[in-house]
Amino acid sequence: MSAPGLTRRHFAASGAAAMAMTQPARAMPDNLGAIGARHGILFGASISDALKPDYAALYEAQCRIATTDTALKFWNLRPDPTSFNFAPADRILAFCDAHAIKLRGHNLIWNDSLPPWLHALDKRAVARIFVSHITKVVNHYRGRLHSWDVVNEPFWPGHHKPGFYRDGPWYEALGPAYIPEALKLVRALDPKVKLVINEAHTQTANGWGAGIRPALLRLLDDLAKADVPLDAIGLESHLVPQWGYDRTEFRAFLRELGQRNVDIYLTELDCNDAAFTGHQAVRDRDVATTTALYLGDVLEHPRVKVIETWQLADPYSWYQGTPFAKARPMRPLPFDGHLRPTPMFDAIAAAMRHYRA
Repeated sequence: MSAPGLTRRHFAASGAAAMAMTQPARAMPDNLGAIGARHGILFGASISDALKPDYAALYEAQCRIATTDTALKFWNLRPDPTSFNFAPADRILAFCDAHAIKLRGHNLIWNDSLPPWLHALDKRAVARIFVSHITKVVNHYRGRLHSWDVVNEPFWPGHHKPGFYRDGPWYEALGPAYIPEALKLVRALDPKVKLVINEAHTQTANGWGAGIRPALLRLLDDLAKADVPLDAIGLESHLVPQWGYDRTEFRAFLRELGQRNVDIYLTELDCNDAAFTGHQAVRDRDVATTTALYLGDVLEHPRVKVIETWQLADPYSWYQGTPFAKARPMRPLPFDGHLRPTPMFDAIAAAMRHYRA
């Protein structure tokens, strides 16, 4: 996910992931993975390749599915035109395999956060890299992943392209056709992996959601008419209360989405608490209330199959490296710095308990 004016790439090297975890998680009578499984939902979180033992144990206890955080993003995987740095993602996969956690690949094609060497190529060379990159990466993990975010954030109204498409090397080289071409290629290479288009801001009321929602529905209809394979739409679900929640329009969008033949994955759930005031308990309550309202609306629909937070505990959130965290450390996730459940944990658990697939 990249917010207007911000990209996670700029903050990925921050010290957030190095913050100390000083106390183990307390024993809990239940866990989010088990609660979700009883109601047809895979619960999990994004994951890095360097987990401290106590944080790794939290994933083992809570998660039935995980998503590579930055390990498979192009700029991290491809330091130069000829190299593929698979080692971090391979370590993640080994951890998940050892603990019966399904793994999602994130992502194959995104028009953001690409290395300078790709931007320097002409369109023909970019088109060749498009095919060779997808082929190499998908074949490396063939048969071992739950799903791929094949195309990440295809829309970006701020780029002012026809149809609100996000600009970038893939779009410039292939036009909007890069999306169906990527989906068809992945299906041919790995017929069993689930194919996902992952998109941001569908719930926001700051103008971005108003552009992205209809554009995404049009894309789904175009793909269906052309018989292009697609299994799920990923709604990133970075909740930013200061940007507003366009609840009426978002619920209408969900009803429209429910009429398309795709599952729904919530892929990057967290709640930006920078706008909340008061002492910590009050802010935590507001995070939980915001999360509960959003999940209650989404879980009215019977094709929600996955709920994942973006990282699992507060100190590891990407928000810790952003300007939002200048005033105070962020608390956007279901576990705190001591790996103890926050009120957001209870909101997620309650929402899943009430879900009927």
